[in-house]
Amino acid sequence: MQKQTYQRAGLLSICMFNKEEKKVEPVAQKTPILYSEGVLFARNTRSSYAGSTKKTKYGHRAKDIAQDFAEHLKYSQDADIYHTTKEGRYTALALSVRDRIIHQWNQSRKTQRANGAKKRVYYLSLEFLMGRAMTNNIINLGIEDEVMKALSSLGYTYEELSEVEPDAGLGNGGGLGRLAACFLDSLATLEIPAYGYGIRYNYGIFRQQIKNGWQAEQPDNWLRDGNPWEIHRPDVVYPVQFGGEVQVIREHGRDRFKWSGSEVVNGIAYDTPIIGYGCKTVNTLRLWSAKKARKNSISMNSMMAIIPRLFAPKSVQKT
Repeated sequence: MQKQTYQRAGLLSICMFNKEEKKVEPVAQKTPILYSEGVLFARNTRSSYAGSTKKTKYGHRAKDIAQDFAEHLKYSQDADIYHTTKEGRYTALALSVRDRIIHQWNQSRKTQRANGAKKRVYYLSLEFLMGRAMTNNIINLGIEDEVMKALSSLGYTYEELSEVEPDAGLGNGGGLGRLAACFLDSLATLEIPAYGYGIRYNYGIFRQQIKNGWQAEQPDNWLRDGNPWEIHRPDVVYPVQFGGEVQVIREHGRDRFKWSGSEVVNGIAYDTPIIGYGCKTVNTLRLWSAKKARKNSISMNSMMAIIPRLFAPKSVQKT
């Protein structure tokens, strides 16, 4: 008897193969999620999904999506049959969809360069009310039915996971942000190369609560669990100066102006792909996150000198 382990649509099956009689006797079926330790999903097996791994990251068939979802659960979320959360499952599905977007994102850039695109639209806005990315991206990719089949084969529903996603807090809910989002969608659908530029707010919108019949605004930390749709660009950093003063220095008969005493904040880029309907063109929404420059970090000695002043009585501070 030879034991053969294989994975089918994310559900583990362990079968015993009898070489002489060529019979397959299922020993265990539908073990929850993923696959056994050390067994790679659908590779080098007799599963009907073997050989599909070449398109795992960009294939649009249900079995490719199911395989990518299972791999992200294990390798990106470190999930197993004993520990998996709805947030982790949502992130695994989002990363699986993002894999297919990134494939087309690269193709779009190559096509634009090959065609000698000399112009690109740059749209700047303080708000981008994009809505939930999951449903919008899946519809624009044209894979909604395949995603539903993939999740159904794993014992989940598309509606269950899509409801986990928070709205991106990139504005206060005004028409300006929704208009900017529609512009980006339209530019990608019309296959016009474009970039959107905005701010990556940590608390860009409020969370509504009703208390005693009145609205109570609460901070909405939409980035609490991270954003699987964005790509961090640590190499794209620009210093921005705040405060300080401008000094006029006279040198060689000319005035030279020097900005000094300012606080430097680094603007770090985070890119989000924007898909056009039909996914022929993928443009970019680049959001800037503010991080304190390392060179302005307060030293331990300075901190120890400041702390006593903060808690000392006012009479002591004056003396």
